[in-house]
Amino acid sequence: MFDIIEYSKTFNCCGKQYLTELEYVKTRYYTILLTRDRELKDRAYVKELFGNPENNWNDVNIIHYFWNLMSMMYRYQVRFYNQFLTGEITEEAIPDALWYRDEFNLECIRKTMKCIGIDILPLLSLIGLNYIVSYQDGIDYMAIIPNSTDRPDFIVR
Repeated sequence: MFDIIEYSKTFNCCGKQYLTELEYVKTRYYTILLTRDRELKDRAYVKELFGNPENNWNDVNIIHYFWNLMSMMYRYQVRFYNQFLTGEITEEAIPDALWYRDEFNLECIRKTMKCIGIDILPLLSLIGLNYIVSYQDGIDYMAIIPNSTDRPDFIVR
């Protein structure tokens, strides 16, 4: 996996000498998915060459659609934080990661993207949305915890 450590001091496009936080997150997002993105593009291209009429590029598009969803969630976070700073809402009114999970149906998206070999939990951590439910004691706290590994959710033997 590639890691972006520091940008050159000579980075200068139209007078811009720095990246915004969202641009940095986008760079990290696509760096993490670089290998998987190439594999999906190669597979779609080969299918096209051999005349497979299926929707070959859907898996590639999912990567970009998920980035758009992540940038929208990031903008929500910024908006709620700015509303808190201006006193429009209280700190308790700022949604937590579980609100984002439910509002954007992230569990369904997680399972869909897992089918094409992408785990969204590390990607969501780029914008601070770690919604893994913490373990609590007692029967009232029992819940199905999302699988954060590359292994399948259930194993039938």
